[in-house]
Amino acid sequence: MAKHIIEFIKHPLNTATIAPDSKELTRIVIEMADLAKAKTVVELGPGSGGFTEQIIKGIPPQTKFFSLEINRKFVKHTKKRCPAATVYHDDALSLKEYMKKHKIQHCDSIVSGLPLTALSEDLQEQILKLVKESLSPGGRFVTYTYIHRKKSKGNARLKRLFHDHFDRLEVSRIVWKNLPPAYVYCAIKE
Repeated sequence: MAKHIIEFIKHPLNTATIAPDSKELTRIVIEMADLAKAKTVVELGPGSGGFTEQIIKGIPPQTKFFSLEINRKFVKHTKKRCPAATVYHDDALSLKEYMKKHKIQHCDSIVSGLPLTALSEDLQEQILKLVKESLSPGGRFVTYTYIHRKKSKGNARLKRLFHDHFDRLEVSRIVWKNLPPAYVYCAIKE
């Protein structure tokens, strides 16, 4: 938890939270991502690797998987926690470059720990457009946000952009057993 607090203070726009996410939030994200059927999975912003660890457990052995993390300390921590994971120190906007490197044309699931509601509208737009282009038909983009951001302008923009770019949006119940409480978005490309 101390690592999260330090990184949040140093880089508040790149670090979504002050504490690792709970097992309950992780479980809901993994379920909504429908990983058991996925042949290709990408994680954007793995942070300290809590979701990464569960993604590796939830995907079939032949599934192609990699993560992109902008924070060098979190990259090192995730690689140490999940030695089987391929984690790159790079920006989410480099997604297509790494898909090409892994010979992936489309992803079945993209899981995001990015602080999307805190980003500018332009950056939200760029990321969602890139994600939609990168998903296969039926593909899922799963991300989460914290309850204190629910009425923020960033969240209102994000929801509008989900409806602009995706065919369907599912929203989980509030996960109270998380610090801070959170809920999950699953945007589906049909």
